[in-house]
This record gives sequence, C-alpha cells and structure tokens, in this order.
Amino acid sequence: MKILITAGYKMSGEKLGQLKELGCNAVVWPDEKEPVTEEHFDAEVLFSFRVFEHTDIRQFHSLKLIQLTSSGMDHVPMDWIKEKKNCFMQCSRYLQHPHGRVGAVKKHGNL
Repeated sequence: MKILITAGYKMSGEKLGQLKELGCNAVVWPDEKEPVTEEHFDAEVLFSFRVFEHTDIRQFHSLKLIQLTSSGMDHVPMDWIKEKKNCFMQCSRYLQHPHGRVGAVKKHGNL
C-alpha cells in the first residue's frame, strides 16, 4: 500500500520505519505548495494538510483514505469524494463517507 505524506504532516523517521515494517510504501512529499508529481498519483492513502490547493485530487486514481491534518474540510473538493464512492476522508472532527458525514470523531490516535 502506498501512503503519500505531505509536508503538512510531520512524521518521524521511526514512524516511517514502522510503516515500512508493516509493508507500506510511505513517501514524504516535502512541499505542499508544489504540485505532487505523477509517480505518486497511485497512492491509496493520503496524509495531508492542504495539498489540494496545488494538486488536482482527480489525479489520484487509487485513493481509499484521505487523512487531513486540518480540523476542517472546506478546501477539499467534496464533489470528487462523492463521485469516488470508495474513498473515505477523515479530519480532526469528522469521518466523511461518499454518502455523507458519518459522525464526529472524538478521539484519534497518532500514527
């Protein structure tokens, strides 16, 4: 599973190593202000703050989970999430399913 982690989420080398041990291909994108390049559009999981301001979400053809590091989702193109039908999005406050908000998230762990 490919996980794309953008600069909006600071992950330690130790945590990246743990993901690798689990069989994940974790890639860190160093600058959210730069558009993500094509070789990363196959990511299944995206940890990000505001990557969609500079990269079109429709280019990520394999996304199944978007974990936002922000508490809001107003910067995410929700029409695409609804079209995708098999992609979930979570931010600090809510878990979003294509058919509507699932519910408030009271606690969330750190990866």
